[in-house]
Amino acid sequence: MAPFRVIIVGGSIAGLALANMLEQYDVDYVLLEKYPTIAPQVGAGFAIQPNGARILQQLGCYKPLEAANEPVNSLSNVSYDGSLRMYDPEFGRWLQESYGSKMRFMDRRKIIETLYENLRDKSKILTSHEVVKIFSHSDGAEIETKVGVVFHGDLIVGADGIHSRVRQEMQRIAAEDTPGRDLFPEDDAYTCEYRAIFGISKAPEGIIPDQSFKWFGEGRNYLCASGPNGTLYWIFDMKNEEKTQGKSIPRYTEDDMFQAAALYRDDVIKEGVTFGDLFDNRIRATMVPVEEGILKNCFYKRIVLLGDSWHKVNPLGGLGGNTAIQSATILINELKDAILAEGNPSEARLGLALQHYQQGRQTKSSGVVEQSRQIQKMEALETPVARFIQLKLAKYFSPESMANAMCQWYAAAPRLKHLPLPPQFNLLPFTDEIKMKPKSRSKNIAFTFGLFLAAMVFILYPHLQQEETIVTYEAKKSIVSKFTGLDRDRSLQLHYNLSITVITAIISIESYRRSLHLSLLASALPFGIASIFVGWEFVAPAYFTLFVLSTGTKSYYYPCPRSIDLATAQAFFFAYLVNYLPSIVCTFGCSTFPSSLWSISHATLPLTIWPLAKWIARRSTGNIRGPAVLWGDQDIKYTNRFFYLMRVFSLVGYLFSVPLKGDTSQAKLIPLYRLVVQASSFDPSEVRILLLDVIMMTFLCFMIWDLRRINVSTAGLSTILLAIANALLFGPAVALAQLWSTRETEWEASRQRRAEPIGDKITTEKA
Repeated sequence: MAPFRVIIVGGSIAGLALANMLEQYDVDYVLLEKYPTIAPQVGAGFAIQPNGARILQQLGCYKPLEAANEPVNSLSNVSYDGSLRMYDPEFGRWLQESYGSKMRFMDRRKIIETLYENLRDKSKILTSHEVVKIFSHSDGAEIETKVGVVFHGDLIVGADGIHSRVRQEMQRIAAEDTPGRDLFPEDDAYTCEYRAIFGISKAPEGIIPDQSFKWFGEGRNYLCASGPNGTLYWIFDMKNEEKTQGKSIPRYTEDDMFQAAALYRDDVIKEGVTFGDLFDNRIRATMVPVEEGILKNCFYKRIVLLGDSWHKVNPLGGLGGNTAIQSATILINELKDAILAEGNPSEARLGLALQHYQQGRQTKSSGVVEQSRQIQKMEALETPVARFIQLKLAKYFSPESMANAMCQWYAAAPRLKHLPLPPQFNLLPFTDEIKMKPKSRSKNIAFTFGLFLAAMVFILYPHLQQEETIVTYEAKKSIVSKFTGLDRDRSLQLHYNLSITVITAIISIESYRRSLHLSLLASALPFGIASIFVGWEFVAPAYFTLFVLSTGTKSYYYPCPRSIDLATAQAFFFAYLVNYLPSIVCTFGCSTFPSSLWSISHATLPLTIWPLAKWIARRSTGNIRGPAVLWGDQDIKYTNRFFYLMRVFSLVGYLFSVPLKGDTSQAKLIPLYRLVVQASSFDPSEVRILLLDVIMMTFLCFMIWDLRRINVSTAGLSTILLAIANALLFGPAVALAQLWSTRETEWEASRQRRAEPIGDKITTEKA
């Protein structure tokens, strides 16, 4: 049987990256390039980001590229008037420590040359071979080139860019096989709302090396980044008058470029530097439409698309080329698995591999296309919200917030699973290096969860309506009796309110979780205020349902940071004591006190945490910020101390909830059992507590299941039953506080790089 052979069309970054992968996987191939040279002087700059750098390291290409240029160390945003809106001098350090490499801009030609030079057998790279026709059969495929040569292989890969000849031929073959059906509707897939001038210039005076900066203006924006040898790579985007699709997307001439440059040459892109200065110092520049989009299907029979021929990404985010390299990685991994399984895979087995490739990249690539589109809209100030964020809020963005956004681009980067991975020292491991298996949760689960809690409230609410408002509590016992048991009203109120403190603790901690900063859970204050008016019987199920809904994304557990601000973590313990000790003391020691004191304590906990955290941060002499803190576990000892305090107070409240009244049978020593069974009828105060306990126990069971779902823990049914038993013996609030403390520790452990080998030939070292 002849060995499996791949025909790559296009000497692009994606095509040459795939050629390197095929060579190192020992898979036969040939690459056809239509230009007479392998690295023609076309295109502009290319940004190597950590998700692409990881794969280039495996191929042995990264060190030459790293040595050839300076990294981006700082990042700044500039307003339309040239004023500085944001400056982050630590941008490069954050990338290096968090993800293992800095961002590097270089000439597209340089990376193509490096990929080419890295090949051992360059005879497989053939230039001046423009494809004119493709044939696909059940047992192979053929390509005919313009010079009349026919190439035979088992798979054709179209890495020939947005105007792909391979894609056109694939569409033709599919149309011939299925008349009347358009399996690849190109006109609907690719759109254009902007045009751009890509350029490389000698850096004008006032532009310091190793920096990247962005300029925002209505309907236009600039991205500039330092390159090697005093060069500056830049993109100037301009919004078109109308959105175009497919074949109606315009093409631009050199005259169009000069007209646009003349119109905007007075834009002050940085203090003392105009766009005219940049354009006049150009080494090379070209104007192109900014095409965006992704085809629903990327393969047909023995033809598959790669890179821009399948998914065209707005270049502003610098994600397009790296996305293409990642797609090539997924493709070659699937092909290698098929070859290992069958030698020369049948068309059916090959189709399965290509289906896996499409499924593995469709969602991710679609997300990158959409993210890049939204970046464009934001930086061109298309909406009032965009203007407010970029011109008013951006200056307050911290390195932590930038890291939180960028980690979602990088952490899920694939690897060449049949090649060794060099030792990794990044603080944030890639997803395939950790124990956890992060995955999204269906919104239907949140709906079902909320429906169940709503049903509990609906069933028990009529009994709550009988309760009269209690304005004061009057002491009925002596000082001695207060140490052995409280009167019924006070004991129930103590149990109820100390249980609520666990809920307010969870609400407060999660409000500082960086992945929830743009969600409805970003502040604990609204929930506290709402509880004053409607009660925690309604606020708690509403919050838990929102929590289940908001944390359903894959990124919540990973790769977004788990840790919370270190000063805030230290503040929780003291904020609890400041807020709740007055209410606890009054419950035990005051003959009369307002019931609203507990409500105020619950509602104002966030207002106590915030100033305490600021005070602690100002007085701190240690390092409370930085990548090691963001991706580390330094906050856990403080949150665990906080939840230990929760458990102690909640247990006290639970055990004091109902006096024994002389019945010491084993079953009735369980407070929750006594609470219900000993009552001669449904007392409203007891129903209120019962409802809260049911809500907490339901949430407790859900969280145990959720941690098992993503492989944070191996808890099964026995663990859930044990948790329920714990809740019955010591109270649901105690069990929930214990779970949240354990959750932080196990969650962090599951995010760490595993010491054992991962995959086939991977070698790792713990960071």
